[in-house]
Amino acid sequence: MKSKLIPIQSCLEKFRSKKWRSAPKSPIEELSGPDTTVLYEWMGKVIPTTVPNVLLGAIFRWRLDEQDAPAIYNRDGWELFSTQHPDWIRLKEMRKASVPNHHSEKLL
Repeated sequence: MKSKLIPIQSCLEKFRSKKWRSAPKSPIEELSGPDTTVLYEWMGKVIPTTVPNVLLGAIFRWRLDEQDAPAIYNRDGWELFSTQHPDWIRLKEMRKASVPNHHSEKLL
C-alpha cells in the first residue's frame, strides 16, 4: 500500500464537513487517476492536529474496468490520517479487500 505526505492546506477546503461529496475530478491535486475514472467521492473533516494517526477522511474513485465484466466498475480508496505535524497529513491507499464494493455492476 502506498502512502505519502501532503500539505494539509490542499484538503482544508474540500474536507470541511462530514457529508459525502462527489465530482468527476479528484478533490486534491496529489491524487490523480486513469482516463477511465468516472467519479470521485469523499467525506471527512480535516483539522490541524498534532495527535498522530487520527482518521480525518476518505476518498473513493470509481473507474471503468470492462475486463472485470459483469462487474465493470472498480472502486479504489484512500484514507487521510493526521501526523505529528499540524501542517501535514498522510494519504494512505486502502487495501482492495478493505474498499467497500471494490467490484460492482453499477455505481452505488
